[in-house]
Amino acid sequence: MMKKVMFLIFLIFSSLLANIGAAPPTNGGDDLYDDLKVPSSAFLSSLRTAIDEVGRVTSIISKFIDVFGDFRLSNAVNDCMDLLDFSSDELSMTASATQNHAAKDNSTGNRRSDLRTWLSAALGNQDTCMDGFEGTNSFIKNIVGGGIVQVTSLVGELLQMVNQVPSPQFQTNYRKQYSPSWMKPRDRRLLQTPISTSWADAVVALDGSGNYTSVGNAVKSVPDLSTKRFVIYVKRGVYKENVEIKKKKWNIMLVGDGMNSTIITGNRNFVDGWTTFRSATFAVAGQGFIARDITFENTAGPEKHQAVALRCDSDLSAFYRCGIHGYQDTLYAHSLRQFYRECVITGTVDFIFGNGAVVIQNCQIIARKPLPQQKNSITAQGRKDPNQNTGFSIQFCNITGDSDLLASPNSTATYLGRPWKEYSKTVIMQSYMSNVIRSEGWLEWQGNFALDTLFYGEYMNFGPGASLSNRVKWPGFHALNNSNQATNFTVSQFIDGNLWLPSTGVRFTADLQPPIPMDSINALKGYNKVSEPNLDTTNNPSLRKARTRLIISISTLVLLTTLIIIASIAYASLSDKSEDTKENPTSSSTSSSDETLRSLCKATQHPNTCLSTLSNNSHTSSDPVELFKLSLKVSLDGLLNVSSVPKRMMPKANGKGVESALRDCEGLIGDAIDGVNKSVECFVGVVGEEGLSEVKVSDVRTWLSAALTDQETCLDGLEEVGSGGVGDEMRVAMNESVEFVSNSLAIVAKIVEMGRSVSVPPHRKLLRISVKL
Repeated sequence: MMKKVMFLIFLIFSSLLANIGAAPPTNGGDDLYDDLKVPSSAFLSSLRTAIDEVGRVTSIISKFIDVFGDFRLSNAVNDCMDLLDFSSDELSMTASATQNHAAKDNSTGNRRSDLRTWLSAALGNQDTCMDGFEGTNSFIKNIVGGGIVQVTSLVGELLQMVNQVPSPQFQTNYRKQYSPSWMKPRDRRLLQTPISTSWADAVVALDGSGNYTSVGNAVKSVPDLSTKRFVIYVKRGVYKENVEIKKKKWNIMLVGDGMNSTIITGNRNFVDGWTTFRSATFAVAGQGFIARDITFENTAGPEKHQAVALRCDSDLSAFYRCGIHGYQDTLYAHSLRQFYRECVITGTVDFIFGNGAVVIQNCQIIARKPLPQQKNSITAQGRKDPNQNTGFSIQFCNITGDSDLLASPNSTATYLGRPWKEYSKTVIMQSYMSNVIRSEGWLEWQGNFALDTLFYGEYMNFGPGASLSNRVKWPGFHALNNSNQATNFTVSQFIDGNLWLPSTGVRFTADLQPPIPMDSINALKGYNKVSEPNLDTTNNPSLRKARTRLIISISTLVLLTTLIIIASIAYASLSDKSEDTKENPTSSSTSSSDETLRSLCKATQHPNTCLSTLSNNSHTSSDPVELFKLSLKVSLDGLLNVSSVPKRMMPKANGKGVESALRDCEGLIGDAIDGVNKSVECFVGVVGEEGLSEVKVSDVRTWLSAALTDQETCLDGLEEVGSGGVGDEMRVAMNESVEFVSNSLAIVAKIVEMGRSVSVPPHRKLLRISVKL
C-alpha cells in the first residue's frame, strides 16, 4: 500500500513540476516565450515594421515593371516583385505563429524552428533580388538596392531575436509525434501505390488521353491554399515547357511514370537574358510539394552558363526518385526546408546551390564534363547570416562523374563545393566519393573570402576521393570526428524531418547509420539497370541482411527476456524485503501490478490484446518501464512470426503486381523489425523507476511509429493492386503484430504523459559540440 501511495505522490509532484515549467515567465505582463529572446510585443512590433518596409519597397519597384523594354532588366524587376512577395508571406506566417501557438496550417509543431526557417528565407530573398541585376547597368538597381538594404537589416534583426537552442520544456513538447494539419495519412499511401489514373485529381498526357496535354495547365486547375493533397499524374513523354507552381498552390503531388519516362524539359539560361531565378524549367513555391518518378532538366548546355532545371521555394517539400539534370546551376534549392531521396542530380559548376535547409539522402550526384578551363563545384551554399538555420546536408550518397569525366578524371578539377556567401554551410557524411574529387576537397570562391566564416564538414565518407589527408586547411573546414557533431545534420535534427516526412510517404533515415557498404554503392552505380533476383544467400546482400536481421532479433529477444526476468525478480525481492512485516505481501504486489497494467493498457487502442499479452508474462512487476520493455518483446515476437508470411504467400500471387507488393511487404516488415530492435537496444541495462531517463523517448516513439507505418504500408500496397484473398490473408496474419506495435507506442506515450520520464532533450548535444557552427 505504501508503494502505491508513494507512486501516486510521485505522479502528482511530477505533474505540478510540469505545470510550473510550462508557465512562461513574464516581463511586465508580457510573454517572454522560450523561443524568443525578447518579449513577444517587441518582436511583433519589429515584425510589423519589416512587413511595412517590404510593402513600401514593393510599391517602388512595381513602378518599373515593363517600362524600359529591356528583357534582362524586366526579368530582374519581376524577380524582385515575386521575392518580396515571398518575404511578405514568410513574415506574415511568423507573426501568425507568434500570436497563435495553436496555428498549424503552415507549421511543423516546432515553433522555434519554423520561425527561424521563415525568417531565414525572408532574409535570403533580398539577396536573390539583387543577384538578378547582374549584367544590367540601369539606375533602377541602385534605387531598388536602397530599399533592399533596409529590409535586409530589419529581417536580420528579427532573426537575432529568435533563440537557436530550445529550452528542455519546449523541446519535450514539440518532439511529440506531430504532422502539419494539412498533411494527411492518405499522402503516404499515394506515394507507395502503383501509378493509376483512378486516384489522380488530374491526368496529363501528350496524346490527349488525360485531362490536359501540358503540366502547366494542370497546375492552374489546382485550387488555391488547398489543405487537401491534389495529385497530378503525368504520363510518359517529353514535355517541353517551363512550369511554375505559385506560392498559393499548396499540397501538389506530381507523379510521373519514372525518371527516364516522364521528362519536363526547357532551355532558359543567363546568356539569353534570363535571370538565374527565372531560368528554371520547373519552379515551385507552394508549400508541401511532393514529386515522384519524374525528371526536370535544362538542356541549355554549359556554354549558356546559369541554366536551372529545378528551383524550389516550397517549405516541407520532398522529391523522391526524381532526375534533376543540367550543367551550371542545375538544382536551385533556394529557400525553406527540402528533402531529396533516391534522386539523380547532374551538373558542372555549382550545380547544387541556394540557401534552403536541405537534406539530400541516398542520391546519385554526378559531375559532368564542363567547358574547357572550367572547374566543377558540386555545391555552392548561400547562407549570408550566421543566424540562418540553412545549409546542405548530403548523406548516404554516391558522388561521382559521368562516363566522360570518369574516362579522364584528371582533365577536369572537381570539388565538393565552394562558398557562395559568407556563412556557407555544407556537410557531407557517410557517402561514397569517387576519384573525380580532388584531394583538396573544396574550392575557394575568391581569395580568402569566407574561409574563416564558412562551415564545411565531412564525416565517415569513403571511396578514393574521401581521404582527408590532403584536405584544405581553412579555419572553417572540419573533419567531424564523432557522432555528436554529425547528428546535427541528420534529417531529424537539421530539417525536423521526423515531424513532417512520415506523412509524405517518402522513405527517409532519421539519424546516423553505419556507412553504406560497397555492394550498396555498386547498386547505386547501376541505378538505371534491373538485375534478375539472386537466390544465392552467400552473394545476395538482401538475403544476407535478412539473415543478419533474424540473428540480431533472436539475440535481442533472448537478452530482453533475460533482462525482464532478472528485473522482475529483483523488483519482487526488494518489495518482499521492504514489506516483510505485512500479512500478505504477494497479494499487495499483484494488486499494484494489475493496477499499473490496467492503467497503461487503457491508453492503448487494443486494451484487451494489451492485457492478455502482458498479464501472462508480467511476472507481477508494477514498474511501467518494465511493462513497456515487455511490450517491446511481444512486438518483436509478433513481427518475427509474420516476417516469413509474404514469401509463403508468393505462390498464391495472381499477377506481377501482387508479387511486387509481397516483396515490398518483406522489406517493410524487415524495416519494422529494425525499428523495434532499435527501441529495445535503448533499454539494455536500464532498470528501475528512472527507466526512461537514459534514453531518447522521442527516438523510440519515432522508430515505433515507423514500424507501425511500415506494416500499414504493406497492407495498403496489397489492397491497391487488388490482391484479393492474398491481401485478406496477409491482413489476418498481421493483425496481431500491428496491434502489438500500436500498444507499445501507446504505452511509452502514456508513461511520458504520467511524468515518469525525464528524458534528455534530443538537441542537448548542441550544447556539447566543441566545433563552432
